[in-house]
Formats: sequence, structure tokens, C-alpha cells
Amino acid sequence: MKGLSPVTAGFLLLVCAAGLLGFTGKEPAAQRAGAISAWMLRQQLGPAILEEPPSPASQPDDAAPAPSAAPRPVPVETVSEAWDERQREKEPEPSQTAPPLSAGTVSLELRNETDYAPDLTALPDLPAGLDFRGADPAILIVHTHTTESYYHPEEDPSEAVYRSRDEADGVMAVGDAMAAALEARGYSVLHDKTLCDYPEYNGAYSRSREVIRKDLEEYPSICLVLDVHRDAVSDGSGGQLRMAAELDGQAVAQIMLVVGSDDGGLEHPDWEQNLSLAAALQGILAQESPGMARPLNLRSERFNQDLGPLGLLIEVGSSGNTLEEALRAADRLSQGLADLLDRYSGDNP
Repeated sequence: MKGLSPVTAGFLLLVCAAGLLGFTGKEPAAQRAGAISAWMLRQQLGPAILEEPPSPASQPDDAAPAPSAAPRPVPVETVSEAWDERQREKEPEPSQTAPPLSAGTVSLELRNETDYAPDLTALPDLPAGLDFRGADPAILIVHTHTTESYYHPEEDPSEAVYRSRDEADGVMAVGDAMAAALEARGYSVLHDKTLCDYPEYNGAYSRSREVIRKDLEEYPSICLVLDVHRDAVSDGSGGQLRMAAELDGQAVAQIMLVVGSDDGGLEHPDWEQNLSLAAALQGILAQESPGMARPLNLRSERFNQDLGPLGLLIEVGSSGNTLEEALRAADRLSQGLADLLDRYSGDNP
């Protein structure tokens, strides 16, 4: 609400957070699933303390964006799963398309590249009944672009390749770090290092789709699929940018949560649940590691996120970051995700 004092907003934020911390696991799964969405998206960012974005000068204050018509799903065979990602790497990051939502210390920003206009304060609940605490794998980590790697200080940036098949380097090492951190918190993780972008880069998403399908068939216990990447952000002149934040005196690579949709025409009816998950995780990271998370990115492509109960694509750092910076981000990201899953599972964080 406009005019609400920072002190009052901060007090309400603390009250909402305290209410969440009181969940004990006695509540039914459906109630807990709704509670985690309500905690971040309806209470902390709800109408009571939501700062209203300024209205554009070209439209009246009470004007509302026109709802977008849902795209017509078409068979996957007739629509490309991928896009020219190498061309995207040469383009500068687009300016923000929506103002941030802020409440107390929490700020959510959405870089929306679709024709939809989602309301981050009115997203669907996370699906109820998912078992993240079982002995069998509940989380699958894959890498569509398995050979993505990072900047090595001893290299000449103009000659760097930013690709490696060494499992101790690049996104495979980041996936190992995430798996270790999540398993230390009690979550069973399957880390599939199948090379999906080598020897042929084109078609990587089709190959990773088959990898995910195979793993889901073998382990029906999987509730969440994480496709972990390394981003590449150009400065507009062909140079690669380093995306980092300073936390506790250390440089930490920034991360970006990417959510696919059905805006491009591919069937993906539950994409808003993934957006709800991403928004809740983004809120936790904003509290625990402020500045580490770049704006949420909503895209027209679906990124194979239609296959599992829940799915996210995560960009950990950019080609301008070092592996050490990416590994620090991987640990902080995993701790935030574990805190979210603890709450979903009814455990006090």
C-alpha cells in the first residue's frame, strides 16, 4: 500500500515470517503446499504491504493490462524445442520489462519475455503430496549444455573457449557441489552428467529431454528437475560480463532462475507452478544472500520443464565468472533451496 512506513512494513514482514516458522509438519501436505506459496507470494508480497508500481504516463492509474490469450498447443514435432542460444550470447541483456515488487527486505523482479502478464502475488500453490524426504532420488540435476565452463584468470579472455568436458570443471562441478550440499541437508539427489551438447551442440535440448525421461522412468520418486547452466552475458561489444555479488567478503557468482511456459505453443499446462516455486526460492535467496539472484526470467520456450512434477533452469554465473565464484553460488543456492523444501516438507528450518 502506498505510504506505508518502512518500520510498519518491516514489522509486518517479521510477523509473516514468524508465522511460517511455526509450521511443524502436523499440517496436511496440501496445507503445507499452499502455505509456502502464501508465505512468500501472498503474505510478504501481498496487497497489505505491496508497493504499487508507478503507472505509465501514457495510461490512467486504474488501467489494467489486457489479459493475454492462451497460445494454442501444437504437437512438439512441429515446433523447435531450442533456439539460437549462441546468438543470444552475443546480445546484451535486455532491460527490465516490469518494475520490481518490494516488501520489506524482499524484492522480486521479473524479466518477462512472454505475452503473459503473471501476477507474482497470485500464483498457484505448489503441488501437494510430493515426497522430497524419501530414500530414493527426489531431485534430478542435469545439464543440457554439459560442457559449459568458466573463465580461468590465466587465460586470455579473447581466446577463451568456455567449454570443457572435464567433470571437475564447469557446470558439472557446479552440479556436484549442489548435489553434495542438498544431500548434506537430507535430500537424495541424482546428478546425471550425460553429455548433451557434445560432439554436436545443436539438438542439445532434444537429447536432454530423453535423458530426463529416462531418469524419470527409472526413478519415479523424482519431484524436481534442475537443469543447471552457465550463462553468457555480452557487454554489447562482444566482451563477456562477470556477474557477481560480494557476500561475507567474498565474490559470489550471481544466479538466474529461468521458467519456461507454453507461450511458444508447446504444451506445458502447469508452468505457473514452476513460476511459483521460482518466486518462493527467489524470495528466500533475497533474504539469505541479497544481491546474488538476478531477476526471474520467464520465457516462451518450455526447456523440458513439462516433464517432471516441478522443474527449473538455473544459470549459475556467466562466462566472465571463475569456477570458484560459481561454486560459492552453488552452495548458497542449495542452502536456500533446502530451506524452501524443509518448509514444504513440514520441517522447521
